[in-house]
Amino acid sequence: MGSGLAIGALGERHYLDATAAGGGAGAEILYWVAPMDANFRRDGPGKSPMGMDLVPVYAGQEPSGDPAEVQLSAAEINAIGVRTALAQVEPLSERIETVGFIGYNEHLTSHVHTRVEGWIEQLRTLAVGDRVSKAELLFEMFSQEIGSSSADFVRAIEAGDQRIVDVAKRKLSSLGVSQQQIYEIARSGNLARRLRVYAPQNGIVLSVKAADGMFLEPDIRSVSLTDLSSEWLVADVFEKDLARLSTEMEAKARFKHLPGRVFEGKVD
Repeated sequence: MGSGLAIGALGERHYLDATAAGGGAGAEILYWVAPMDANFRRDGPGKSPMGMDLVPVYAGQEPSGDPAEVQLSAAEINAIGVRTALAQVEPLSERIETVGFIGYNEHLTSHVHTRVEGWIEQLRTLAVGDRVSKAELLFEMFSQEIGSSSADFVRAIEAGDQRIVDVAKRKLSSLGVSQQQIYEIARSGNLARRLRVYAPQNGIVLSVKAADGMFLEPDIRSVSLTDLSSEWLVADVFEKDLARLSTEMEAKARFKHLPGRVFEGKVD
């Protein structure tokens, strides 16, 4: 008898607690749901798939609208710093923050190669950082091929055969002989023993491999020049961000040693 009374008392207390939690005595329980999944419903109490006790949903408190909707109290909104704004149609920001390094503009950089082999003579004193101007003489080199081709050119002029003269002239040009040097050969009638090599652009010297007396071949980069009027900022970008990049996009850069300054450019 005592045992039966104890069970009845416990059952009654459980029912009263559930009713009180629902907002007052007599509130109607519509169904029971899992605490972590509102879509898991039962007509009576029980356990959720996660082993948790189902909770009652009372009349007037059932969720409405989108089941994914989240409802927060004013205190909760304030605690997590929720901010709201009117919905507007605006272009999405494609901002990507990354790091990079300053490099030379490859479009304004050139490398000096000769088209014939030979020995460097009369090298102008060059050092990294020196400034040179376009068409400025860098060095002269002795080349047997230049000497032979200039001899053919002189003989063609002496023979008076314009067709052969033009062929010999084009050959000299293809070997890298400047128009000024070709003109001097034609005017003086003297053979050219040396090929004059000139700077192809204005700029500063990046590297020098040429040296007096060295044997130079076409695959050797004798001098490299670049124009520092424009430089590149080479940025490292993750593969996942590549699709968001396009040429002419606006780019801004900041440097620690130049606080407060912002440099603007475009993606190339």
